[in-house]
Amino acid sequence: RQLYTSSIHMAPSPALRRSRKNYLVNVLMFLGVVVCCFLILDGVILFFYPIVNLYHYDPSSDYVLKSNQTVKFNTKEFKTIIHTNAYGLRGEEPDFQKERILVLGDSFTFGQGVNDTQTWPHLLQQQFIAKQYNFTVLNAGINGYDTRREYVYLTVHEKDFNPKIIIVTFVINDPLSNSGEFWSSPIA
Repeated sequence: RQLYTSSIHMAPSPALRRSRKNYLVNVLMFLGVVVCCFLILDGVILFFYPIVNLYHYDPSSDYVLKSNQTVKFNTKEFKTIIHTNAYGLRGEEPDFQKERILVLGDSFTFGQGVNDTQTWPHLLQQQFIAKQYNFTVLNAGINGYDTRREYVYLTVHEKDFNPKIIIVTFVINDPLSNSGEFWSSPIA
């Protein structure tokens, strides 16, 4: 008889069951609010900083440009329209009937802050056209890249482009960035 009464007292009371249910409901509601906040934040970032639409994750070099994108990039400093072609390169579609020059670099080569026709690889292409040289310039510049990432990009994509000439541009912060002490990534 004593065993029976102690087992009755161990069963949770209806009030305790309701509080557990309320706790579970509150936890699920909190998680739902957190998810909604992240979705709203993602939408705000995409609206006010649309350049993030240009990139996607790449296991070899962290990120690359997406193919066939057009993004209006407006900041206090500049207003530009950025196009990527089917190969994930900035600018118009390349003419693969010509010899190829692959240009690797960071935001200077990419042309941060200028329209497609104002990047130095595009201006170089215009010089070749004016002088009737049989070259097409491929702008593989990507914001935030250092020479380590450029090398990785080259090893992965060299056979895709089969360039006759490769131009690598770099800036003074590349050695520090290459060491991994100063990595900057739009996706990080």
